[in-house]
Amino acid sequence: MAARLTDKQKKEIIADYVECGSYNATAKKNGVSVNTVKKIVNENADIAQKCKQKKEQNTAEILDYLDSRKEKAKDVLDALNGTAAEVWEESEVEEDGDYGSD
Repeated sequence: MAARLTDKQKKEIIADYVECGSYNATAKKNGVSVNTVKKIVNENADIAQKCKQKKEQNTAEILDYLDSRKEKAKDVLDALNGTAAEVWEESEVEEDGDYGSD
């Protein structure tokens, strides 16, 4: 008879299944059979559904946060690009000794 899984192991299997959505991948990761994963997920369908909803909520919150920071990131990149362009122009002037008279 196979060793019984602890509650912690079952929760990890559920979390892994919610994360990857694959019985096979979850089984391989946890060293159990595909049938064991299916059985645990099906016996705990409510928990698996709650985990999936939480994952979707977290993803939406992260995307909202990133979207809220988009303008600030653009401003920083624009400032850095401006600084880089100035440094590049200064180094060309120093190399040419030409200071802009073509």
